[in-house]
Amino acid sequence: MIKDQQDTHWNAFRWLYASEMLSVTGTGLTAFALGAWVYATTGDTTAFALLSVAAILPGHLLLPVSGVLADLLPRRRVMWACNLMAGTCAVVLIVLLAGQNLSMGFVYILLSISALCRTLQWITFTATMTQMVPSRHLGRMSALIYIGEAGQQILAPMVAALLLPWLSYTGVIGLDAGTFVFALVVLSIIPLPGVLQHIRDLTRDQLRSELVLGWRFIFRRKGLLLLQVFFAISQFLGGFLPILTLPALMELTGSETTTGLTMGAAGLGLIVGTGVLVIRPRNHHRVRATIWCDVASSVSLLVLSLGAPFIGAWWVGLWGFIFLMCHAMESGISQDLWQRKVPVAIQGRVFAIRRFISWSLVPVCYVLAGPLVEDVFAPLYQGIDLPGVSQVSVKLMAIVSLMAVGAMLRLCVLAPSTLVFKSLWTLEDDLPDYA
Repeated sequence: MIKDQQDTHWNAFRWLYASEMLSVTGTGLTAFALGAWVYATTGDTTAFALLSVAAILPGHLLLPVSGVLADLLPRRRVMWACNLMAGTCAVVLIVLLAGQNLSMGFVYILLSISALCRTLQWITFTATMTQMVPSRHLGRMSALIYIGEAGQQILAPMVAALLLPWLSYTGVIGLDAGTFVFALVVLSIIPLPGVLQHIRDLTRDQLRSELVLGWRFIFRRKGLLLLQVFFAISQFLGGFLPILTLPALMELTGSETTTGLTMGAAGLGLIVGTGVLVIRPRNHHRVRATIWCDVASSVSLLVLSLGAPFIGAWWVGLWGFIFLMCHAMESGISQDLWQRKVPVAIQGRVFAIRRFISWSLVPVCYVLAGPLVEDVFAPLYQGIDLPGVSQVSVKLMAIVSLMAVGAMLRLCVLAPSTLVFKSLWTLEDDLPDYA
């Protein structure tokens, strides 16, 4: 009977996984369409960067509470409500765009609401995964959940770039709204496991204790805390690539189609990196593998930055591919480690705080990206004639210079600093497995 229940959950999770990945890819369509619309409308790097801040910061601030909600509320209702609200935001965007009434204020508000929904939905999904996926498949599924990220990086830019001339911005965002409908249908049909404890069974003092449980769990395990601090700094220094790739390629090529295809080609690296872990999941030395993947991605980011203005879009696609391949492997290995080292009953709360720490500096990175490009690096290139690259814009040189500085700091300062923290390198042996 237990085996039949496990098989039922495993089969249901495949449908849940498919709907989640499709929904994430649809979100990528809207992100590319809105990004192209904002940059084409304003030509302002800061306005474009603030678009990403609106898409991340509200959800990030919700993380400490979202983990409690994911663990203590019925998960079907949580994910259903999140999909419904995010889909409604997409429909409102379409209506405003079609009526030519969309302003930057509306864009920021709607993206913020959608970000809140996506955060709660993602934490609930990852917490549900451990209950529904057999232990022998956890390593592979931990890698496969980054297929959704690959969909955002590969399919979304390519499909959006090819369809924009035919469907316009409203049609592309409409495809995103359709993915939410599919997710709602799947969530209405498949069986999902219940939560191990319900929020209504808790007293006020117990609820207050639950809110800090995730913090306590991580801070009492120094190795896990150090790993997330490492990720937070790495995400900050490497975060200039994803936020500035679109404006850099627009400056380099002047074409939305070429920009989308180049971003899609680079995103194939996520598929390859995920495929490596699916075929051969990492069964030991996960921390070591994670840090080496981060080093490799830093090298690729540095090479990309140094060559992009002089060689062209294909160089960005090639080294962006390598960067994202290493990123996928780094993320998948780390996810597998956390799925095993955290008890199932509290994974929602712990994963929320884990994500809160690792993404804590990303909004800062996005806020700083525009001013650093326009006010710090761009003035350095004003009036300078670079041999053989007279067509390269000052803004493009400023963007790649910022990326190069971030890559150098990751490579020469961050990675070597991990060698002094023994508890980071021994955490796999120090902590028990729960899955």
